[in-house]
Amino acid sequence: MEHEGEWAAAREALSALLYEALSEPEIRSALADSEITDMQAGQAVLDDHTVLARIRMEQDEVRRLGLEFGTSGWDDRDGRARVTFSGAGWLLFAFTLGVGYISLMRAAWAGMALIDHVIVVIGFIATVAISCRVAVEKAPDVLVLLGMEDREGESDETYGLGDRWKIVLATLVQPELLRLIESRRQRIYSTTLRSRQMANLYVEDDTDVVVTEATERLGRVLKRSASGAIALAGQRGTGKTTAIQSIMQGRFQSPDSPPPLTVVAAAPARYEARDFVLHLHALLCKAIIGKVDEIQACAAWDEPDRSWDRLRGIVMPVVVIAAVVYGGSQLLGMTIPAFLTDLQRSAVAIWNGFPDKIPDVFLGGSFLRGAVLVACVVAALYGIRLVFALLGSVGWLWRWGTRRRRDPLNTLKTQARQQLDRIRFLQTFTSGWSGKISTPLKGEASRTWQSQRAEQQLTHPEVVEEFRRFARTAAATLIAAGVIDRIVIAIDELDKIGQPEKAHEFVNDIKGVFGVPGCLFLVSVSDDAFTTFEQRGIAVRDAFDSAFAEMIRMDHFTVDESRHWISKRLPGAPEQFVLLCHCLSGGLPRDLRRCVVDMLDAAFDLYNPPLSAVVARMVRQEVLKKSHAFAGMARSQETGPGISGLMGDLLAARSATTPGEMLELAKSLAEPDEHYAQLRAQSSSFLLFCATILEVFTDALDEQALRATTLASLATVRQQMAVDPRVARGLLVRFRKEHGLQFDDLT
Repeated sequence: MEHEGEWAAAREALSALLYEALSEPEIRSALADSEITDMQAGQAVLDDHTVLARIRMEQDEVRRLGLEFGTSGWDDRDGRARVTFSGAGWLLFAFTLGVGYISLMRAAWAGMALIDHVIVVIGFIATVAISCRVAVEKAPDVLVLLGMEDREGESDETYGLGDRWKIVLATLVQPELLRLIESRRQRIYSTTLRSRQMANLYVEDDTDVVVTEATERLGRVLKRSASGAIALAGQRGTGKTTAIQSIMQGRFQSPDSPPPLTVVAAAPARYEARDFVLHLHALLCKAIIGKVDEIQACAAWDEPDRSWDRLRGIVMPVVVIAAVVYGGSQLLGMTIPAFLTDLQRSAVAIWNGFPDKIPDVFLGGSFLRGAVLVACVVAALYGIRLVFALLGSVGWLWRWGTRRRRDPLNTLKTQARQQLDRIRFLQTFTSGWSGKISTPLKGEASRTWQSQRAEQQLTHPEVVEEFRRFARTAAATLIAAGVIDRIVIAIDELDKIGQPEKAHEFVNDIKGVFGVPGCLFLVSVSDDAFTTFEQRGIAVRDAFDSAFAEMIRMDHFTVDESRHWISKRLPGAPEQFVLLCHCLSGGLPRDLRRCVVDMLDAAFDLYNPPLSAVVARMVRQEVLKKSHAFAGMARSQETGPGISGLMGDLLAARSATTPGEMLELAKSLAEPDEHYAQLRAQSSSFLLFCATILEVFTDALDEQALRATTLASLATVRQQMAVDPRVARGLLVRFRKEHGLQFDDLT
């Protein structure tokens, strides 16, 4: 109970955040399709102790950094107003301005005329107003110290979150609300596919990305890791490349920090370590050049407004002066040289006889001449403005040139170009001379001299050191300039190196580039690497254990995640069809997209197709594709005694359409065969899986029947078929037994 007040503050902050989040159009649109109201959604999140704890941690962090009132620096950590040196300086200026004016006014007041008194009083009022404005705007904390104003600002409105209010709202409260609403979304139960509306089926939008447990962990890792190496593990198609692309697009980035500079390189199947590090170096150079060009383009986009202001400050006075000179000369019937000479005489007369000569000069001639002279005075003021504008432009040009020469981003860009040229070309310098001397005795003496200087190729350690030095310099420069928060270098498709020992060798060869300050490396690896990493701590250490600080496994989608993915791309899809795609794909994100496309293709020429028709077509297409693949695998293997029977069963599978036919072929393919044991196990398990899908997903699978079954376990079977078909077969037999399907002769 000792911290009850602090928990109450966190609860108040969360309540205010929920009130603002529930008014967002995205949240309100999601609530319209769900089974809960906004009050229920808000209360559910408010009762979530995990969210409440994260709110309190944010408040503690803001309090620790002294950011309760934003970045203005008006308050200290205990909430009391404090006077800064800047505020005290502005306050002294305001005081001196007022006191100085009053002193001058008192000294000259007695000798002034009435009209002068009026002008001085008006000036006094203006001076007091300016002094008060300076005090209020530049030193507002003084009013708080004097008790003239209460501190009511961001501390009350943000409940201790300060500048992180919007960040917490966007990265914590809104995602939690959307996750809750998605779990309570109204589900449609039907054995008829009526929905044909598609959205972003082939495009990943920011709002369509499924946030899984692995991506949440990746976000936390990216938040706390500025350098080092992190591995993304998982089966192909689980979203490792999508996660890397999400990092490039800034989806894991906090709103209060700049995005990272991301470089993506595909790991080659056949490689030389030195060449790959050079490739990484070249990609980094290109990315830096592009980033600096982007920054300079943005600056140039903002520059035309300021350039136009400077140009207008020069052109406008010139136009006014020229118009006055030309118009005045024409009105007075003079040539321009004569008019300028007359102006010179008038100016000299005023200068020598100031102020007595002013009436004579302006009123001594005609009214037209006096008006022209007044216009010339205005033009003279524009001339003064022109002088200052020219001086300002010259100063700006000088500062611009100096800043451009000293700009660290320009220096970095130059270094990147030089590094890129050094990588691409071998510089060769050749110089030479030759001559011949003839002697009187018809003899000749000749000499030829040639010098060639060529830069030798760098060794692998030297290439690594050059890369580390440049990456460290680039990261420090860009981070100091505030344009990035780090450099992220992603090495994708390492899992496509088929042999594990080759993948280990690759990591061993390139891990020398890891550990650069300000550079975070992301490497996609296989499931085997993840298993090895999880066994760290034993006596044997391998390349993955010593190279990576953390390893994140990208898993298959759960049923809820598959449902969320499909609902964003096929709104209104019935639950039966959602589960069908989830089971056929095994929850593998890449295959889930393919299954949705296949489902739409299977129903393209049917009006409101029933579940049984869609399933029959989809399974038929799967059997055709896999039977061709199995037959190709059989032909590629060494011919054994049972090849004829195996090929006959595989060819017969192409025409199998009913569960009974597939079950018979599955039993036939399961016969013992030492030459083709693995292939028989794979094909038999696959046909048994297809038969089970046909038997389960029928038109009788209504809402009640669907709720009474555990169809999601078929997705686990599909996952195991790619790992161990015998385990998959055992799971299938158990599923069939639990759901009253034939299983006696399948064990």
